[in-house]
Amino acid sequence: LYLINNHGVLFKINTDGGKIVWEKKIFNDLENTILGTPAISGTLSNNEKVTIYVHSGHNHILALNGNSGDVVWKYAHDLPFRGGITTFKDFLFVSDFSGKFISINNKNGKINWTRLMGSDYSSIYTNARAIVAKNKLIIPGTGGNFFVISIRTGDLLWTENMSSNKLLPKLFHAGDILANPVFKDGVVYLVSQSG
Repeated sequence: LYLINNHGVLFKINTDGGKIVWEKKIFNDLENTILGTPAISGTLSNNEKVTIYVHSGHNHILALNGNSGDVVWKYAHDLPFRGGITTFKDFLFVSDFSGKFISINNKNGKINWTRLMGSDYSSIYTNARAIVAKNKLIIPGTGGNFFVISIRTGDLLWTENMSSNKLLPKLFHAGDILANPVFKDGVVYLVSQSG
């Protein structure tokens, strides 16, 4: 089990007895949570190698060896990140405060592509994370919008707004998708604040 606290300390915890295996300070200052909160994700390879991916809620992402806690790669972005981290095969996906959705090679930290999803009320200002469904990304946004894009290219395939109040002035858009989407038996389940 891996956890990060708001002091920038990453913990590896043994799930059998709850004993802390190791702890490492990986970020210096996470006290300003106005910008965002830390997010964590991970992968398990076929040979049982664990890689942990964590962003600070500001503009840094780290990949760490899950056994030792050693840094594999670092990436510094020009803006703070927002929301969770999604990993799939060799991809890592995250969004930033400008509404940009970013694909990163999770083996080396290099950018694959970026896609601006919008910077008005329909931008990706949500803490819900994207999910992968049938080799496509389902990206929750605000105002009840969600986007379906290509994993390989970032091309927009289609989008929809599920807010019941989408005809109201922007000030009243409370249809944000705040919960993580779920994909089961070929169906994507999303819920917005407006029902």
